[in-house]
Amino acid sequence: TTDGSYVIDAQTEADRRVEAMAIRAFREFCPTLALVAEESFEGAMGSDEGDAREILGGVSMDGDENVNADDFDDSAWAPRLQRPIDVSRVAVYFDPLDGTNEYAAGEREAITILCGVAVDGVPVAGVIGQPFYKYGRADAQGALGRVVWSGTGIGVHGLDIAKDAVAPPLPPAGPHVVAVNRNIRENRQEPVLEALRSRVDVRISATGFHYLLLLERRAHSALMLRKASKKWDTCAGEALLRATGGVVTDTVGRRYNYAYNLNALPNLSGMTASLDVDMHCEMTNIIRDVIRP
Repeated sequence: TTDGSYVIDAQTEADRRVEAMAIRAFREFCPTLALVAEESFEGAMGSDEGDAREILGGVSMDGDENVNADDFDDSAWAPRLQRPIDVSRVAVYFDPLDGTNEYAAGEREAITILCGVAVDGVPVAGVIGQPFYKYGRADAQGALGRVVWSGTGIGVHGLDIAKDAVAPPLPPAGPHVVAVNRNIRENRQEPVLEALRSRVDVRISATGFHYLLLLERRAHSALMLRKASKKWDTCAGEALLRATGGVVTDTVGRRYNYAYNLNALPNLSGMTASLDVDMHCEMTNIIRDVIRP
C-alpha cells in the first residue's frame, strides 16, 4: 500500500488485456516463437483481448514524437543485423504491466510494458513502453506516453533527456545514487546500502521504471537483494543497458541466462543494475562481503 505496508501483488484487467493483445501479435508474427509472458505463465489469463487502450484510460503510444519512422528502415542497419536468426535460438520475455501495485496505488508514471528479446541466452533487443510518461506533470505537452527501445549495435531510441540535465557524478566524486523497491522486506538491504555509502533517491516497486532512471542518468544503480524479480522484469532493461555500456547481474555479480527454460524464470539471488561496469563490479564485491555471513 502507499503507506509502505505489504499486500499480495495486485493484478489488474489491464495486465490481462495488454498481454492477450501482445500474445496474439507475437503468434501472428511467428507461431513457434519461444514466448514467456507473465500473466499467462502464472495461470492468470482469463480475459478476451478487448481494447487495452480502454483499460489504460485512452492512453496511446501512437504518434510518439520520440519515435522517428526513419528509425525503422532496416536498410540503414548494419548487414549483420539484417541476417535472419533461427527461431530456436530466440526467447522473448514480456511483462504487460510492470509495477502493477504502483498502478493500483495511482503511481502511474512508474508503470511500464516490457519486452525483451534474447538470442542464445543473451539479451540483444529491448522495448520499454511507458504509457503514462509525464502523467500529472506541469510540463506535459501533447499525448502522454513514450517508447524506449534498443538493440545490439543500434543505440537507444526514444529517451527524452533535457538538454540542461546534469547526471550525478560517479563515485568517488559524488554519492552512489541508487533506486530500490518501496517494499523492501529484506533485513540485509540497509547494511548493504550503508556499506555502499549509497543515497536512495527513488523508492518505487517497478523494475522497468528503475531501468529508465539509469538510462536517463538519474541514478547510478538499481538494487533488489531478495528473490523478487523474474526474467520478464529484467530482459528488456538489460538489453537497453548493454547498448549503453551498462550491466545487469544478480546481487553477487553473476550474469543471467535468458535461454528458454520455464524452470529457471525467477532471479533467485536478486538483481543489481548499473550504468558503469567498473562501479558495478565494486558494488557486487561489497554486497558479497556484507551478505556472506
